[in-house]
Amino acid sequence: MDKKKKLIISILGVLVIIILVAGATYAYFRFSTNGGNVESTSGKLDIDYNISESNLTGVLIPSATRSGGVMENVTAKLRTGSVDGAINLYINPTEVVGIPLGALSYDVDVIDTSSNVINHYSGDFSTATIGTPYKIVDAYDLSTNLLTFNIYIWLDGSKINNDNFNSTNHFNAVITADSVHITGEF
Repeated sequence: MDKKKKLIISILGVLVIIILVAGATYAYFRFSTNGGNVESTSGKLDIDYNISESNLTGVLIPSATRSGGVMENVTAKLRTGSVDGAINLYINPTEVVGIPLGALSYDVDVIDTSSNVINHYSGDFSTATIGTPYKIVDAYDLSTNLLTFNIYIWLDGSKINNDNFNSTNHFNAVITADSVHITGEF
């Protein structure tokens, strides 16, 4: 019986020690995570944006420059009180007939309130897929100052055989946008 009693007391002693160590660890963890001066700004991402015409459609003729294509614009800014954020812009080709996607080119000029071009993006749709949004501007930081994104799409004449081009070749696409919350440091 003494051996059984000693075994039970030993087991209870070990359990008590485990409980004390666990409790002390939890208390230390709780104290150390709440003891500093951690400040965070909680708020919502509030972006004001407008797409002039979200549907792009037309018959494009081969051109050496973007002036031979279509142009639409998107305006965007953070509203007062918003947390930091950015905007993504996409072109979603919904129908392309008789035009190789790699021959469709784009330019995006980012323009400030003083009409200065402050950034420029360009490329083509060679890796795009019909029916899938294709990102043309990636996480552009916004402020409370209004920005204009002029989007140009044209058929690059140097990438297409003009002999095979006719007026039945056309494209349709949709301009879309989404926002990105920019996280800060604690």
